[in-house]
Amino acid sequence: MNPSPLNLIPHFNPRTLLLLFLFSIYLLISQAAAITVPGDYATIQAAIDAANDGAEIVVSPDTYQENINFGGKNIVLRSTDPTSSTVVESTIIDGNNANSVVTFSGTELTTCVLSGFTITNGHSSDYGGGIRGNGTFATIQYNRITNNISLQVGGGLYQCHGTIQHNFICDNEVPNPYYGGGGGLYECLGTIQYNSISGNMTCDGAGLSR
Repeated sequence: MNPSPLNLIPHFNPRTLLLLFLFSIYLLISQAAAITVPGDYATIQAAIDAANDGAEIVVSPDTYQENINFGGKNIVLRSTDPTSSTVVESTIIDGNNANSVVTFSGTELTTCVLSGFTITNGHSSDYGGGIRGNGTFATIQYNRITNNISLQVGGGLYQCHGTIQHNFICDNEVPNPYYGGGGGLYECLGTIQYNSISGNMTCDGAGLSR
């Protein structure tokens, strides 16, 4: 006689079922919980280094003197309220004139998001004083990208091919009087919409170039 299909279904006692249920809830909460700065990590870069693809990092208002690198991770990095001008103005990533403020590897996808920061005081000897995209498809939105310098091209942003929207891109500069382009943006080939681009300076394409 063939066994009943019901006999083939494993039986668990109530305690085992409860433990499995609680473990599933724990996994869901763990995956949904955001990484916080400075709550979980003192610096934005430390949080990025610890994050896995799909993670969300939420940064509280403060000034963070850092030059950060996404390193190819498809994560969401945002302030506590990217649509609040007050929060954006007070959540500052300050490059301290040391390098590009934000660097992408170039392999990030559209699910990678940078949102809700003031990105300032970047100083690149070549490309992208504020944001050096290297061909990234990351979404860049609701940021103030201001007072950054590149000595060749892309004072504000360089090679960011994802959606660039709802940003203030102002007062960035490529100061070379003989060669340079894109005081605001250079070689950004994705969708550029709903931005305010003003006060940027270079000898070729003060706002946007190429």
